[in-house]
Amino acid sequence: MTRNDTLTTLDGTTTDVLDLAGVDRAALECLDLDTISISDLAAWLRDHGAAHLSAIERIELAVRLITRRRFLIGAGALGLGVITGCGAQEEAAAPTATVERTGLNGDVSVDTDTRVLATGPSTLGYLLELGVAPVAAGAYDPEFFAPDTRFHPALRPLGADDVQPFTWAEPNLEIITALDPDLVIGSDFEVERTAGAWDRLPDVRIETYALNPADPRADLRAIAAIVGREQAAEEIINRFNARIERLSARVAPPVTSLDIIRPYRDQFGVHLGGFAVEQLRAIGYAIPLIETVAPDKNSFGTVMSYELLGLLEADALVLTARREGGFDAESIAAFESNPLYSRIPAVQAGRVVEVDNFALFGLVGLTAIGDALESLVDDLAALD
Repeated sequence: MTRNDTLTTLDGTTTDVLDLAGVDRAALECLDLDTISISDLAAWLRDHGAAHLSAIERIELAVRLITRRRFLIGAGALGLGVITGCGAQEEAAAPTATVERTGLNGDVSVDTDTRVLATGPSTLGYLLELGVAPVAAGAYDPEFFAPDTRFHPALRPLGADDVQPFTWAEPNLEIITALDPDLVIGSDFEVERTAGAWDRLPDVRIETYALNPADPRADLRAIAAIVGREQAAEEIINRFNARIERLSARVAPPVTSLDIIRPYRDQFGVHLGGFAVEQLRAIGYAIPLIETVAPDKNSFGTVMSYELLGLLEADALVLTARREGGFDAESIAAFESNPLYSRIPAVQAGRVVEVDNFALFGLVGLTAIGDALESLVDDLAALD
């Protein structure tokens, strides 16, 4: 069968994509990944050979196994098969641009008296951006951002401090029921991956939208349609598009090409596509690894072993991470301590910049993507 725990590299060797070393793979392939929760899978991994990973790493591994993606922000890698059940299945279909709505019949009226709940952090970002403040929202573990920080700091000016956080993958229905929400809003991904938790709230209206990782503008429009803020969404999108056009004037030598990577402890992810990468290309930056790694693939990215760091030859190296979070801090330290790191041309030239991966890849709202892109372009323009 085709497996997605290994990746054939350019030199013909294989590297561990999902860090399954020591895991009972035969037993893993017989798990029902369509129904198991993220926390249950993380616990299973701990008990079946992944105890060497930290709790956060096991959760991230569980998320990537369940969602069939290679990155936290998620994308398939280079036409590999999918682990699920006991046999190979087809790859997930490419994201659709179609916005789907389910739930209430007719229009949804959301006013200041409506108690809205967001099932996950991405939905929270879009709602706050549209001027709708939920009473509660699903959140990541604090290790991803900073100690005692459940929501992304960029959401604080929009009112995130007044939102009650809960773990998005394991919603506590007792706490949620006590908050007495009128309307639950979430992506199909967020809702489907909580093992039917929201179905156990029969008196609460639920609206879902089709998650579109290829274009977060579609997500913003879908949520705006649910809460009746379509005009606000179009204004946000128009400001974003105009901002991208202005940034194109900033691209100039010596930095006209980028390697965009996400560091892990013993491997690194390569961003080759997706909305943020396409915006950087529209601004005017070349992404040489697209031709080196996947010239004939419509791929968001892949994961490589450190032995392939020699492929990074662009003018600048962009690290997508949050150094403030414990997980990324350890990953960056491991990446920078690798002997091959100092041989990367961009590193030797002092052209290494960091950008917030949560903001850049649409987990904090569309405006935050623009903020991250503008900050990145400013940093790149300042390099010698």
